Amino acid sequence: MDIRKLRYIVTIAHFGNMTRAAKAAFISQSSLSQYVAKLEAELGTPIFYRNHGRMTLTPAGKLYVETADKVIRLRDELYQQIKNHQYKTHISVGITTHFALQMLDDILPTLKKHCPDIVIEVVEGNISSTSALLNENKLDCAIMALNNPDILASEQVHVLKEEEVFFMVPGNHEFAQKNKSDSITLHQLKACFSNSNFILSRNGSTLRELSDLIFAKQHIPINPVCEANNVSLIRNVVSKGLGVSILSETNVIEDANIVYYHFDPRLYRKDCFVERSNWVKSDPELEFEKLVLNYFSSGTDSTRN
Repeated sequence: MDIRKLRYIVTIAHFGNMTRAAKAAFISQSSLSQYVAKLEAELGTPIFYRNHGRMTLTPAGKLYVETADKVIRLRDELYQQIKNHQYKTHISVGITTHFALQMLDDILPTLKKHCPDIVIEVVEGNISSTSALLNENKLDCAIMALNNPDILASEQVHVLKEEEVFFMVPGNHEFAQKNKSDSITLHQLKACFSNSNFILSRNGSTLRELSDLIFAKQHIPINPVCEANNVSLIRNVVSKGLGVSILSETNVIEDANIVYYHFDPRLYRKDCFVERSNWVKSDPELEFEKLVLNYFSSGTDSTRN
């Protein structure tokens, strides 16, 4: 039995909408619709009622989802028992943002002290690739920056903190010389920076999603001269007066050649700890989760400004 396909039906039941379920499962809506149609043909009965885009379970569907949940749970428990039997202290962690690397650097000494045999495998990627690996159970967990945590099931997501997003301008830019305020409105952004040289994060990042949303909403024409996910490179290019950019709070570093502006209204993204569905944790994994969830509240975070 294909556990992944069982998860598809459970995901549809959770969201009640084919479009949102397809996005969360990282499969095309047409492929997901075809799978549901094929399954209903095999069962000889519908498992979803369809009403103006809303999908609710039929009695047969409720039975299917209840059983699917049991099968998924049993499969995960079996894999966990095998993992514990082998005494495998290996955690695969996806990361999508620079602050996650800093977090791991801060918590690993404590983790190694409590679990000396632990091995952390770090897998870097963007939101789409990391979420797909979580959905396929190829990652145990991930430390991610998300604009919209609702793309994943609520029981998988733990919001660690809200992180502000800033607009950064070279210190010698005309706007920086004339505006000593610490904020910039979207109207000012359009009036003063249309067709400016933008240094953008690459597609698939939360900052690029925010940038594209702002530009599209305000009809701001942009001229990207560089696309990169290396925050040091982005800061250096802005510092040299070669363009403007958007940067998250944890990556803001004082530089005499850069002026940082709050957006008015302010913009935020969410730093999250996301775990794979039905993750049955060993003691080392529980210790790792505890350190991550307590990271900001305990004052361990050394990146705050």
